[in-house]
Amino acid sequence: MKLFGYITFLLKSSNQHGIHSPFVFNWITQGLYSKNSNWDALPQKEVFTERVFAYFKPKTVAWISTKAVPVKISGLSIFFPSLDSMRESATTVQMIYIDESCLLPATKVIETLLVMGNDAFVLVDKRAATAELNALWDQLIRNDKTTVSMDFYFYGLVFIRKEQLKQHFRIRL
Repeated sequence: MKLFGYITFLLKSSNQHGIHSPFVFNWITQGLYSKNSNWDALPQKEVFTERVFAYFKPKTVAWISTKAVPVKISGLSIFFPSLDSMRESATTVQMIYIDESCLLPATKVIETLLVMGNDAFVLVDKRAATAELNALWDQLIRNDKTTVSMDFYFYGLVFIRKEQLKQHFRIRL
């Protein structure tokens, strides 16, 4: 069943040539598809998170996962282990990382979106693709506050960008 889902995704997705949003096109060409000798030997789905950090440079991140923050990006931002710890510090988070180990109810993540500023985003690691994670992804892309969503099959990015109309993209890694 996963193979059928992936083939369906590939048929509906595009690369940089099918993107007409300048914001998304720049991220795809200069961030996702950029050449870097550190990343060339690795599959893109293995270095996706590093590419996101290298391009967007979020200063504050809520890392909602039981996995440790990768060493290569640990010094680039201030990391909070939970949304509550971020709220307690009265810091506005610029990025939320969520994977299959996220035990938060979707409503708590959506509530956090409401206080995130412009150009903030959520990175969803969908490699495990649990039913709960897929439901959260669907709620995130349907939320009125989010305007740009990018589905990479293995990952998803959802942005809050007030200057942009609501758009959803399916992009091949």
